[in-house]
Order: sequence, then structure tokens, then C-alpha cells
Amino acid sequence: MHPATKDHWATALLALATALTAATAGQIHITHAHYRSWQHISPPDMTAVHDNWATTVDTAVLPLAIASATATLATLALKHSRLPWWTVTTTNTIQAAVLVTSFTMWAKWQHQLGNGGYVRNADNTLSAPYERIMDTHWLRITLLITLAAATLAMLIRATTTTREPRA
Repeated sequence: MHPATKDHWATALLALATALTAATAGQIHITHAHYRSWQHISPPDMTAVHDNWATTVDTAVLPLAIASATATLATLALKHSRLPWWTVTTTNTIQAAVLVTSFTMWAKWQHQLGNGGYVRNADNTLSAPYERIMDTHWLRITLLITLAAATLAMLIRATTTTREPRA
């Protein structure tokens, strides 16, 4: 592929990855607000709320996360010529951290809540899985904001021309 053509497609990919990672960062803020509201939901109603949330995850959250991860990972294969490898590698390392922590931490705790774990215990204290989610969710938010910022920085670097110094 001609270098100019490759850079053209790499720029389009970076724009897509930036839009998707920014949308994912926004979505995680909405998710966090949703999680915070759970502590105010009565235990009998929580099963229905969690079941509805699972549907939202399946239809909105996961497709966006998969598209975002795919676009970010594709920057490894279609690297813009103006980008140093370390920027692409660092961004994809952040993406990998998002995926690993999502599946090893938050998905597990969500599953525990969904299987009768509820947000509140019988004595009205917050359940351990819910507390784990709320105590660590800042990490997920930080990772996703950092990922969006990194893809934006790559897009800016790829699309900003540098002027030669005047003699």
C-alpha cells in the first residue's frame, strides 16, 4: 500500500478509535451514576433492575466496548507514519488493561450481584460485591479516560503538520 494511502486510512482509523474511546469514556460515567443509584433500590426490586441492566450491557455497553477495542487494536496493524511505535503500544497496553480488569474484576462482581447477591445485605449494609465495584470503579473510569486521551493525542499528532524552521 502506498504510504500516503496507508496514512489516509490510518487517520480515518484514528478518528474512529478516538470517537469510540470517547463514547466509551462517556458511557462509563453514566454507568458509574447508574451503579451509585443501586444503593437506593430496595432488595425486592434489585433483581429486576439488575436484569434490565444486563440487557443494557448486552445491547449497548458491550458492542461499544468491542468496537472501541477493535479500533484501538487495529492501530497496531495500521500505524500512521507520524506516530512513534511507543504511542501505539502504550495506547494498546491501556486497552489491554481495560479488558483484563473488566473481565477479572467488575464482570465477576456484577455476576455476584446478579445471582442473588443484591446491593444490600439483610441487615441493610452494602454487600461486598457492590462495595468492591464502588471502591474500585475510579480505576476503570481513569483507564477509559486515559485511553480516550491517548487516542486523541495520536490523532492530533497524525494530523498536525510540522513547519520547518526558517533559516
